Amino acid sequence: MKRMLRALTAAALALLTAATLCLVPAAAEVPAGADADLPFPVGAAFHITDTYRKYPEEQLLLAARMGVKIVRIDMSIADLAMADYLDQYIALGRAYGLDFMGYVASVEQAEIVAKRYGKEIKYFQILNENDAVGLAYGDGTTKEMYNRKKMMEIVQTAKDISAVLRKYAPQSTLIINMTWIHYGFLHYLVDEGVDFDWIGLDWYSHMDKSYGIDTEMEGQNGAGLNRALDDLTERFHKPLILCEINTWDNDTAEDADRMGQYNIDCMELCRKKAKTNDIRGYVVYEFLDEPEKRNGTYPREGYFGLVELNDGLELVGPKPAYYELQEYLGFKGKDVKQIPLSSLDLDQFNAQTPDAGETDEPQTPPATVTPTTPTTPTTPTTPTTPSGGSVTPTPPADLETDEEPDDADEAFVPEELDPIEKTVEEHQYIERGFPVWLIIEIVAVVVLAAGAVVYVLLWRKKHGADFSDTPTAANA
Repeated sequence: MKRMLRALTAAALALLTAATLCLVPAAAEVPAGADADLPFPVGAAFHITDTYRKYPEEQLLLAARMGVKIVRIDMSIADLAMADYLDQYIALGRAYGLDFMGYVASVEQAEIVAKRYGKEIKYFQILNENDAVGLAYGDGTTKEMYNRKKMMEIVQTAKDISAVLRKYAPQSTLIINMTWIHYGFLHYLVDEGVDFDWIGLDWYSHMDKSYGIDTEMEGQNGAGLNRALDDLTERFHKPLILCEINTWDNDTAEDADRMGQYNIDCMELCRKKAKTNDIRGYVVYEFLDEPEKRNGTYPREGYFGLVELNDGLELVGPKPAYYELQEYLGFKGKDVKQIPLSSLDLDQFNAQTPDAGETDEPQTPPATVTPTTPTTPTTPTTPTTPSGGSVTPTPPADLETDEEPDDADEAFVPEELDPIEKTVEEHQYIERGFPVWLIIEIVAVVVLAAGAVVYVLLWRKKHGADFSDTPTAANA
């Protein structure tokens, strides 16, 4: 009985310990000294949607505090109606030392953006995931799998955009991206003489399982990515940048907890291959959640953020992955002060925008430019990206407004992040999973109660005790 009592007590203590551990999100394994020699900048994807525009100052301060160096943002603007917002956003980002990667979807957009912001945009991405537009069948590895008519239209658009960017932003690096293993798309562009500098790859965790995996990496994060990077280098001999990368299923707390470790593992992979594969950057998709997409065609796209927003579009705070990447990048505990917008020089952008008489080309852009949103061809073997293969999402009708949201000052503000070491619980990170810790604690209590009963029985047996009110002959 004594052995049984000791065993029950030990089991209860073990269960209580396990329950306690369940309350703390598992931390990603951060390689020692990882932040000291990462040979490429790390960035995050941002947008100009209503959700992102509610928090321009907050998101850039949080990005700087995490260690972000590249801000990848869609610049699918039809005219300069959003100039005031972008002027402040780009000036503030540059004040924090952030570099911008802007992607444009048409010649008109490229001209508007490059004329006004060309000196501030270090990287320009030409189009976005147009490999999904031209793909006709198969896994996209060869040119024959693409629709020639569609591809020649893409080729011409890419050439025209490239020419505009070379004229108005000659110092910028030009990037064309693709998803998964759609090498045939790039072969088309290269063979047709499209002018660009780097290859951008969009990669998500489900693609690791859908592509031939090197045996030595089987079951590891980034296994398929490892082979894709080698294939791109062998085929094209151009510098590479990860334009989008993240885990694929992020719509539960358990899934989101894997986000940090997956990206750290893939960054470590890219670190090892940086020289042999000429890897120039790594951009996580994305920085903020987009709750408005949770009831749309691709609900999971509402949960890709490193920073959580609830369904009311309120900024809740960083997810565990944010802190894990912050530590990995060496920014945990670093003091990044907020920069007020009032201290910025916004006249610089007006000076960059040429007057109509300064060029020999028409300067009046179309009143509206609505990029088309092609759908992804039905190809069972081809994984999708967060936008499901769409390459130029149509901006919402109310996107071009300069009105400030009424509740913008009621939400989470980044000053509350000081000190940076605050825990995830203090930032009210919402757990959406089932409380396993509660079940473990209930079982532990039951085990302890059973142990107590056994102890009482043993004590009575040893001392002959009786707990009744009437004394017996044995103990009178």
